[in-house]
Amino acid sequence: MLLNLTGTDNSQTDINRLFAATVAGALCLAFLYTIFGFVFCHVHAERISAEMALFLANGLTPVINPDDPNLLSTAHQLGAGAFFGLTLGLLIGIAGAIAGLILWFVPLNQKLMKIALILLSIVITVFACIFGYSRELPAVSIIFGIVSPIVFFLPWLLIAGKRKKKEIPKLPWVISILVICTPLILIKGQSYELVRDVMADTPVLSSINDFYYENTLLAADVIKPLRFRTQNAVAVSSSIEEISQVPSGSLFIITPEPCSVKGAVIAVSTEKLPCRTVVVSNGSKNVSAASILGDDEASDLNKLLRNGIGTFLKGPIIAVPLIIFGWLSFGLACLFRKRPYIAVAIMLCYLALLVPAFYSRHLKNELYSNPSKIHEYVSSSSSTKKYLTLVYMLDQKVEHTDGLYPDELRSLAKDAKAATRLNALVFAGNLKNTEFYDMVKPMLGDKQLNVRTKAVWALGRIGGDDVAGALSQVLKNDPSWYVRDYAYNSLSKIRPESLVIKKG
Repeated sequence: MLLNLTGTDNSQTDINRLFAATVAGALCLAFLYTIFGFVFCHVHAERISAEMALFLANGLTPVINPDDPNLLSTAHQLGAGAFFGLTLGLLIGIAGAIAGLILWFVPLNQKLMKIALILLSIVITVFACIFGYSRELPAVSIIFGIVSPIVFFLPWLLIAGKRKKKEIPKLPWVISILVICTPLILIKGQSYELVRDVMADTPVLSSINDFYYENTLLAADVIKPLRFRTQNAVAVSSSIEEISQVPSGSLFIITPEPCSVKGAVIAVSTEKLPCRTVVVSNGSKNVSAASILGDDEASDLNKLLRNGIGTFLKGPIIAVPLIIFGWLSFGLACLFRKRPYIAVAIMLCYLALLVPAFYSRHLKNELYSNPSKIHEYVSSSSSTKKYLTLVYMLDQKVEHTDGLYPDELRSLAKDAKAATRLNALVFAGNLKNTEFYDMVKPMLGDKQLNVRTKAVWALGRIGGDDVAGALSQVLKNDPSWYVRDYAYNSLSKIRPESLVIKKG
């Protein structure tokens, strides 16, 4: 397979096969690191289950029940693990893609090619071990890092090893790239919220959207420091007599044997214990809960792992659509040479699908240039115009000279478009006006997960009659862990819940 990679003529080469090899290798790494994530999520799911059982046993409200299938099922843990596959796995896949480019374009003899392959594999291993390192499960990080180059290069060589010289259709390829990459024009400068809104109302993407939010909390628990978790059960050595500044969502158990408390996420002592321990100054009698939860040395074991994922999301993520778009563009260019009419028809159909998005951009520019149209947009029969009204009103970069009337906001909150409803809730939450309590409360039962999330958030901000009661019902009955988590945080601002007990 490797024999055909030497002596490259860069003016004539099978670029389509290079793209295919790169995508295959990256997808294999995405799968590998989904398994990697599954290992971590499985460990954390069992810990959360034991922790929530501890909350229940002590009369506190758990955000998720210990036996909830959305916590303990293998399918859910794999779904949460996919978060690591599609971030960390693809980050390492990009490193593999760069290595693949070196092997592809640098003319080397057989012996040097094998040496280059070994050296590049070592580089990828080091890269994977650094960006995927965990102090919680270091052996897992190292094993997966060592396996990474093998998982990438096996499919890469199987596809790229059959390389043939092939003329590159340059002009059709450039035209195809410009057409295929058109969506990047729409994405540029847009916020995460816009992506969320589009996904919430698009039939296929809405399922992906729900899948993402339903699996987010378990994946996030792996990389969160303790101070950012919604609930924490902490076992404290009896040598420490008092815990002060206890935040809502905390359970502190003072006991002679902290490591024996099943479900405690961390132990606190004046000396190092066999379990995960925050060590406080010898002789301390009163310890601040904030200092315990903020001790990164003991509570933030996956900082490097989190940084690796963050590194991918801050820039390299753009390489993923570029590789896919480049591959599709090359395939379309090849089709153009053989079946030009079919290729043109595909391009036109593709561009036609983007017309609504470009029209939406036009309407947005029109509103921003003439804000007096805001009331006209609200009363329009166009769902896009109604949605853009809220986008404009929520844009903090704009100095608003006009606003929405209460009845207009109520009308937007009842819109058929989920994105409009949830942004109406964000706007109401920002106003913090109890006048909108009756508007927000019914939306706690909305069919769309993001809308319910914003409803509990807004309810916690605007207040009103029986806010605590309404949020308690959400915490008890809503099927989504994500929504319940939001409800708990909103409820904590109204009715904080924490407990410090002594045992033994």
